[in-house]
Amino acid sequence: MTLDEALEEDNVVSRDEAKAECEKHSLAFADLVDELGDHSEYKSRDVMHWLGY
Repeated sequence: MTLDEALEEDNVVSRDEAKAECEKHSLAFADLVDELGDHSEYKSRDVMHWLGY
């Protein structure tokens, strides 16, 4: 998924994909879960904003 696609409103990523993105950015997935909740899927836009994009 491109950055532009990730920032679109309706795209989702799995829990594993969100965790992998956190790891790529040297961030703790547990911190993302604390802020966005524990879900099987996340809006990619929410994950990207949490990562600082």
